[in-house]
Amino acid sequence: MPVSTNLAVSLTPAQRKAAAEKVSSEDGVPIYPMSSLAPWTPPTFRTVDLHRHHVLQRLSASMRTFSRLGFDFGFAGILCARDPEFPDATWVNPLGRNGSDLSPSDFVLINANGETVAGKGTVVIAGWALLAGVLAVLPQRTAIAHFHTPYGRALAARGTPIEPLSQDSCMFYERHVVHERYEGIVDFREGQIVGKSLAAINGHLAILRNHGFVTVGNTVDEMAWWLIAAEEVARTQLVAQAAGHIVPIAAAAATRSRNLLVNPATAAAQFQQYYETVRRGDPEMFEPVWEDAKSSEQ
Repeated sequence: MPVSTNLAVSLTPAQRKAAAEKVSSEDGVPIYPMSSLAPWTPPTFRTVDLHRHHVLQRLSASMRTFSRLGFDFGFAGILCARDPEFPDATWVNPLGRNGSDLSPSDFVLINANGETVAGKGTVVIAGWALLAGVLAVLPQRTAIAHFHTPYGRALAARGTPIEPLSQDSCMFYERHVVHERYEGIVDFREGQIVGKSLAAINGHLAILRNHGFVTVGNTVDEMAWWLIAAEEVARTQLVAQAAGHIVPIAAAAATRSRNLLVNPATAAAQFQQYYETVRRGDPEMFEPVWEDAKSSEQ
């Protein structure tokens, strides 16, 4: 069958020259720029309203992604992000709405006292209080999530940390904590304890024993990636342990891998493929956000 000429890809003279280049190092081993691991940087905004819309879009994309990955479990599952203008207030997903169809206008703005400021709907106050407590002692973090993911729950039931069993696991090497106290529904004070534990190690994941995962980030994108990665790493660990003997990565190698893989830009960059999937498949996600907070000021 003949190949259509419309599918042909031509290179410019400059591209052809670059493609033909040989390794320039004397020992024949190329030196790659490690900065290529972080191709994404957070955008800047002309107004705080545009910034707010961006945050809500990212929250929506995160919830839709989590739903597609099977993180939904009844009312369990909450994520929130600081408002860019009022950082003590947070946008939260509403109670009783499946993440698969949440849009930016569906999120609810809650102030520091747990009162609804904008948005229609209610939130899981117990879950919000836990996350608010964490953010209270991590002022540099802008986004946080708490989900009862399948493998996260299983790992939490064991009360064990993530071991450096693969390169991916090294993302959490000495950057996560196991919160061992479980006394039922958590609250703001419990969140503060978790936050202080994370602050002590500059961590981005907390395993709440007999409960689930909490991830934090400097952006919504970073926070979302840590939750996705933690669930995958937990699955790998549980499967490997069930299979039999495991061989952890040596501490020095695990540290080197972590230092390469762990920074906010790289983590956020890894979420972009999920965001693009949502953006292309769910164009309604870009509907105008609900503006009751703005109209109430007029």
